[in-house]
Amino acid sequence: MKTKHNKKGLTLVELLVAMIVSLLVIMAGTIFWIQQNKITAKVIDKTYAEQVVFQIAEIISSDLRKAGYGNPPDPIEYSNGILTIEYVDYEEPTCENETWNSTISSCNTTIKYKLEDYTLKRDLNGSGFQAMNDPQKIKINTFDITTNSTEKTVEFKIEAEAALGNFTITNKVYCRNWK
Repeated sequence: MKTKHNKKGLTLVELLVAMIVSLLVIMAGTIFWIQQNKITAKVIDKTYAEQVVFQIAEIISSDLRKAGYGNPPDPIEYSNGILTIEYVDYEEPTCENETWNSTISSCNTTIKYKLEDYTLKRDLNGSGFQAMNDPQKIKINTFDITTNSTEKTVEFKIEAEAALGNFTITNKVYCRNWK
């Protein structure tokens, strides 16, 4: 008489094959996940760089729109790679009705911008140039200025480099108080 064997389990070979196949699937998924994380990090870095340069452009544009408040003699000047902007800061309550030549010189604001070592720097009232970007993450390669005193405009271009490539931001600002 024959005895019946109940084959409900797995053999050792079947178990090893299943483990190897599972391991290969997990490894492929892990490699894919790591690659996607690297790409995502680069996209985040580029987006961050674009936001920083856009914010820098907004600050420069805001300063340019104020140029000439209070009738300074030379509200906008660009020479030797330095952009200088002058105005009376009417946002200060004590400066409300002052002019550039008034007795309250603390109302006078002079802002300078320059590009140095892939960093755009800003100086407020002679306090020293401060970096506006981190050159380790964002390299600003170009800061070009074109002034037009007839049209009372200043056009600037900022070319920068980030993890996923180069980009450019340009802006043309009408300086309504430039006499």
